[in-house]
Amino acid sequence: MKKSIYAYSDYKEYLNALIATYPNEGRGQRKALAEAINCQVAYVTHVLSGVSHFNLEQIEAAARHYSLTREETEFLLLMLQHNRAGTIELRNFFSRLLKEHKEKNNLLKTRTKIKETLSREDQATYYSGWQFAAIHMALTVPEFRTIEKLAARFQLPSQKVLEVLNFLCDKGLAAKSANHYQTESPFLHLEIDSPLISKHHSNWRIKSLQTFNDYPENLHYTVAFSVAKEDLPKVRERLTRAIEECAEIIRPSKEEDLACLCIDLFQI
Repeated sequence: MKKSIYAYSDYKEYLNALIATYPNEGRGQRKALAEAINCQVAYVTHVLSGVSHFNLEQIEAAARHYSLTREETEFLLLMLQHNRAGTIELRNFFSRLLKEHKEKNNLLKTRTKIKETLSREDQATYYSGWQFAAIHMALTVPEFRTIEKLAARFQLPSQKVLEVLNFLCDKGLAAKSANHYQTESPFLHLEIDSPLISKHHSNWRIKSLQTFNDYPENLHYTVAFSVAKEDLPKVRERLTRAIEECAEIIRPSKEEDLACLCIDLFQI
C-alpha cells in the first residue's frame, strides 16, 4: 500500500518509504525513478542516502512517475523546498506551509468530500441527540422507511420519531411519500471547530456504551500506550487513512443495515 505523504516532513524519507512498498523491498525502483527524472541511478542513490537534493523539475517528474495527486505533488515540492532552505527564516516559512497542508488533509470533510447543508441553528437541533442522525441514516434502508419500523428499530416513541422526521423533511434532508419516508441528502459534516462537536461525539459514545453487550460481532477497543512524539502523527495519519478507505467502501454499499463508527485517539 502506498505510504501517505502527509505522514512525512522530509521528502527523502517519504520517497525511501514509498520505494520500500514495492515488491522485493523496492528492488529496481531506484532505476525506474532515475529514468523518470532523467538522471543516473547512482545520483538517485546519492540523493536519497546523503545530503544532496533533487531540483524542482526532478521532484515534479517523480510525482508524475508515482501518480501523485495535484495536492500530493504540491506537498512533495514543499518538502523539497523546506529541506533546501538556506536560512532559518525560510525553513520556518516552509514549515508553516507544511503544517497548514497537513491540517487541511486531516480535516475529514476534505478527505471524505462531505458537504455541509445545515445552518448553525438547525445543527443545534440535529446534533442535540443521536436520534436525528440515526433516523436520517436509517431512511437509506428500505426496511426502515415508516414511523412504525423506525420506532421498533430504535425503541423510541412514535411521537419522537415523527418529530425527527418532520424536522428532516422541513430541512430538505428527507421527503415523505404516502406513509413512507426517504433520505434526500444522506451525508452531513460538522466542522471540527463547531461548538457542537463535543455534543455530537458524546451522543454517539454514550450510545456506544449502551451496545457493549448487544452484538457479539461489535468491536470495542481501548488501549493506553506510550509512544515517541514523532510517531503519534503517523498513528493519526494511519487511522485517518483507514477512515478514508472505509468511506470509499461505505459510499457505494447497498443500504441493508445500520452501524456507527467511533474511533478515539488522544494524548493523556
